[in-house]
Amino acid sequence: MQERNTLGHVIKFVKESTGLAITFAYLILIISSMAYLGIFYGRFNVDILKLVALEDILVTPIRRPDIIVAIVAITIAVSINDALARYNARLSQGYVGKKKPWYIRFYERVFFFFPATAQGHYRLTVASFFGFLCFYIAFFAYAEAEDVLEGNGYEVFLTLSEKADSRSVILLGTTSLYVIVYDSQSGQVRVHQMESVASITPAENS
Repeated sequence: MQERNTLGHVIKFVKESTGLAITFAYLILIISSMAYLGIFYGRFNVDILKLVALEDILVTPIRRPDIIVAIVAITIAVSINDALARYNARLSQGYVGKKKPWYIRFYERVFFFFPATAQGHYRLTVASFFGFLCFYIAFFAYAEAEDVLEGNGYEVFLTLSEKADSRSVILLGTTSLYVIVYDSQSGQVRVHQMESVASITPAENS
């Protein structure tokens, strides 16, 4: 029943092609992080791709470590699913040509669905992995944006070089070239060039 061992095959691939595996994993992290930011800033009608440089894209997995945690959690779920699939296959093999007890049939039909072949299992596993990852990105990026629109978020005092006074805004994020803030009073998003910002200090209630 080791054939239904997705994580085992992944580990084997990492050992045999370490460089390719690292590149592929890093690419998934970058795409996932940028997708998260795209949905988040899109809620404010900001095209984040126009505001980021290459170095910003490369460090997005570090700036969004929750994506890494989500992928690890999904990987653990995949491992549990593999174990359950192997257990289900053992149950099925034990009753080949025999009538299964009612509780086995109930278990198989109600609680779990597993493809009959290993190939089908791998396809379902890969689809589930990316499906849950996409759900996480879309759900939490949208929820975070909605939270900011309700006036919650990382509040800071922003001082621009050409103005002496500072104003309270919610910091949406920064890139190597821009500072992106949300004014909860006016409901407007402002994008400032980095060189035009004199200081950014946390508000006391942040």
